[in-house]
Amino acid sequence: MKILTSILVLFFSSSMAFAQGSDMILLKKKNNRTVKKYLAETQIHLITKNGERIKGMIKKIDRDSMFINIYDERPAYTMWGTKFWDTVSIALMKVHHNEVAQIVKPRAGLGIIRNGYLFMASGLSYAILHLSNAAISKYPVEGGALAKAGGLILGGLVLRKTNRNTLTIGERFKLQYIPLK
Repeated sequence: MKILTSILVLFFSSSMAFAQGSDMILLKKKNNRTVKKYLAETQIHLITKNGERIKGMIKKIDRDSMFINIYDERPAYTMWGTKFWDTVSIALMKVHHNEVAQIVKPRAGLGIIRNGYLFMASGLSYAILHLSNAAISKYPVEGGALAKAGGLILGGLVLRKTNRNTLTIGERFKLQYIPLK
């Protein structure tokens, strides 16, 4: 029995040794620090140089090109009038690594704070609340309260302008193809 299991283990390990894997593409900073590795079965969301957004899973990487499975998902309706997301089609698209202009960052946990929308909404709400309270109570409008609200709105606008949700290839980042075969 031990001989049979050892033969099976040797057979399966030798058959897996000849399996050909996919190549690899690295997202690097200009100082050659690796930011992310893209292998087969990795999710990717990118924008090509002609402005096309591609989001899907990398099927394989071969000869400088990524073959990406693109899922076309749309809302479908049931017979009761409710809707659910359904995959209409799956397409395989070939993208050369030199065609990539930007890579979209995945959503972070506190993205609403980083993109400044929370600060802009709170500043606008505070200004509206102060103006409506002053009108209802017939008190004068305080400039300090409106200045605080304006500061919140301005801080949100600055955060929105400085926060980037894409990594532009060519400025500070580059894609490098690594053949593994």
